[in-house]
Amino acid sequence: REQRALRIGIQAGNEQIARCFQAEESFRDIANSSFSVLDKELARIDKKSGLIPISELVSDTFKTIEEIGNRKETDGFKSGYADFDRIVFRGFQRSEMAIVAGRPGHGKTSFLLGLAINIGHQTKAKQAIFSLEMAAPQLVMRMMAAFGRVSLSRMMTGFMNKEDWTNLAIAAGRIADMPIWIDDSSLVTVADIRSRVRRVTTTIDVIMIDYLQLITAPKYLSSRPDVEKIGSI
Repeated sequence: REQRALRIGIQAGNEQIARCFQAEESFRDIANSSFSVLDKELARIDKKSGLIPISELVSDTFKTIEEIGNRKETDGFKSGYADFDRIVFRGFQRSEMAIVAGRPGHGKTSFLLGLAINIGHQTKAKQAIFSLEMAAPQLVMRMMAAFGRVSLSRMMTGFMNKEDWTNLAIAAGRIADMPIWIDDSSLVTVADIRSRVRRVTTTIDVIMIDYLQLITAPKYLSSRPDVEKIGSI
């Protein structure tokens, strides 16, 4: 299995060299394609393959349930919204992808920012937020309004009272202490996201993207249906 993985690595490297010499695609697309091949191979060699006796699965599952019972919670990140956490009781788990879906203007970004605030406030988890539609200052303004319970419309129009200013100052201090990084580049690929997360000097626990369809798909899929582009992303 390890030798096969090495051969796949050699093949991906040779293909990358050839495509770079041809210079018919952007470097982003070439890198994205190579990363996808290597990531897929990593996942394959890390994954258990073949038939597993149910006795082994039952034993492992029972141990997992015992661990959850001993610590009274999972190792996931809770949303901080009581009703939501009762439904998604496991929280947001590491190495899993969760998609928040809904129609335009129904609060997906607000919910995402609320999650970031709650996770940052409760767990101090390190988060990276990629905002492909809204500028970073707008995101921070919304986060401060939500955390400080200050009307966003009053903030935008300049009609804040003394209590609002006090709450806003407290919210600003608390949010500034949260380990959150924001990238508001409008055109990014999956390879860009991977590269920029790796550039941060610490391990990122949670990555949030607003929103999925705005990630730039690989160039070789430009003529393909949207469903294939989203699937690739």
